[in-house]
Amino acid sequence: MINLRRAAFAAAVCVGAATGLPAGDVAAHASLVSTDPTPDSVLEAGPLAVALQFDEPVTIDLAGIRVFGPDGQRVDAGPTRSLDGGTSPSVDIDAAAVGTYTVAWKVVSADSHVLSGTFLFHVQTRSERRRGR
Repeated sequence: MINLRRAAFAAAVCVGAATGLPAGDVAAHASLVSTDPTPDSVLEAGPLAVALQFDEPVTIDLAGIRVFGPDGQRVDAGPTRSLDGGTSPSVDIDAAAVGTYTVAWKVVSADSHVLSGTFLFHVQTRSERRRGR
């Protein structure tokens, strides 16, 4: 009887180990590696585009990249496009105004995790924050 219990226990451990091992890199989702322009940078002239760089391919079906100018209006011009095999989405922008721009992005990694974030960049000067709104 004891041998039967040990055998059943050993079988249960083997089954648990076979199905419960961590998935490792398979379960990891994409990470944002860099942006252009760099977050919180002050630029002499407005960039022509905003680009993100991920460490693995992402899809941009949800929202892609949206850019808002100092007045709060959208300045992204056209759809977000995917470059470098999907690792570098970018969008053209019209950043002619002086002040602070907000970049909002949303992508989906290969493992179906939705990733999103925001960052600011500035053209010539930082905009004053509005209070009491």
